[in-house]
Formats: sequence, C-alpha cells, structure tokens
Amino acid sequence: MNFFIYFILFIFAPILSFAERCTPQVESCGYYLCEEKNYRCGPKGYPLGFGFKFCQVYLNTEQSYSPEAHAWLRKVRVCLMKKLEAINDTAARTCGEIKKKSFSSHVDCYVSTGFCDLSAKDKLQIFWPMRTSFVHPEVFSDAYSVAQICFSKTALSPEALNVPK
Repeated sequence: MNFFIYFILFIFAPILSFAERCTPQVESCGYYLCEEKNYRCGPKGYPLGFGFKFCQVYLNTEQSYSPEAHAWLRKVRVCLMKKLEAINDTAARTCGEIKKKSFSSHVDCYVSTGFCDLSAKDKLQIFWPMRTSFVHPEVFSDAYSVAQICFSKTALSPEALNVPK
C-alpha cells in the first residue's frame, strides 16, 4: 500500500508543483499578476503591491509622456519584468527575497535603459506618481542611487566640464 501512495505522489508531484510560466510583455502588466498566482505574496508583496501597481499607473498614462519618456517607460517595464523573472528562476523564492532582490534590480534597469538621458521634466513626471512611496526605504534608496548615478554622469560629461570635444 505504501508503495502505491509513493508511486502516485512521485507521478503527480511534478505536475502539481509546476508554477505557471509568466512572460514579460511591454503592452501588459499581467506578468505581475501571473507571478502573484505563483508566489502568493499578497497586496503588500512585491508582485502586487509594487510591480503591478506602478506598472499599471505608467501603462495607463504612458501616452501623456514625451516620446523619449514613453519609449523609456516601455524599455524599463520589460527590463524590470525580466529581472524579476531571473530572480524567480533562482532558488531565492520567498516573498521577502523576491521583494529585496527586485528592488535591488531597479537601479540597473533605470540607468541601463536611459533614465539619466531624459530631460529634467521627464524625470520629474516619471517620479511624481511614486512620490508617496518614498517613505519606503527601498524606494527612497533606489531613487537616491539613480539620482547619484545620473548626477555623476552629467557632472562628469564634457559639456558639464566645459571641455571642448
């Protein structure tokens, strides 16, 4: 009898334990909903409480941004989803680890997709919807790091130093 139970568990356990494969998409924030189904972190967890929430805010308003900011929003959206996908493909899959590693990937996505090259007006418009989230240490830290990187890039540029090209 025990052999039969173990055999059934052996056969069906892999089928039952497979999480749904979530696919990042530039036109949708459904990726975060899919990840929420897989990890069930709840409304304060990263997939719903931050990823989906802000993805929707920007997706719903991206047409009101300049062409440069609009293009950047689309690039950063996919970057953030791909970073979360990579995090979830590792062994670190608790909600706390997902949140911590996701926030630590934000700076790289923002900078590598060209945030520093946007106009001051675009940067302000992008950060404005997140203003109430700056009370969270992770959000403040990410914003501060991005600002430092952008400032150092601008401050060290030939134009800023009045160096002839």
